[in-house]
Amino acid sequence: MDIIKQIGIHFAAVSAAQQAAMRKAGIMPSTSKKYPNWHGSPYDRGSADAWYARERDPHKYPQGTYNGERVALTDPAEIEAYNAGYDEAEFGGKDWG
Repeated sequence: MDIIKQIGIHFAAVSAAQQAAMRKAGIMPSTSKKYPNWHGSPYDRGSADAWYARERDPHKYPQGTYNGERVALTDPAEIEAYNAGYDEAEFGGKDWG
């Protein structure tokens, strides 16, 4: 079995949070395509919601996070970006201690 297949099998055996941490550390490349990640973008808001252990609620702030109106997402491409940000972030990483 080649090394890539072995890594993939082991990678699949860890939790989503562990996978996200591994991706961030550069151990495994991101499985998603690149999304705009400006402050307030769908990808940014998805990753923030995961970090703060909030429920999925696809949205963006077109003028930057908490600037202007919060906009619920309806465009499938933006919802995909939000979900990618949510899935790739460390869920519940915020230390509330």
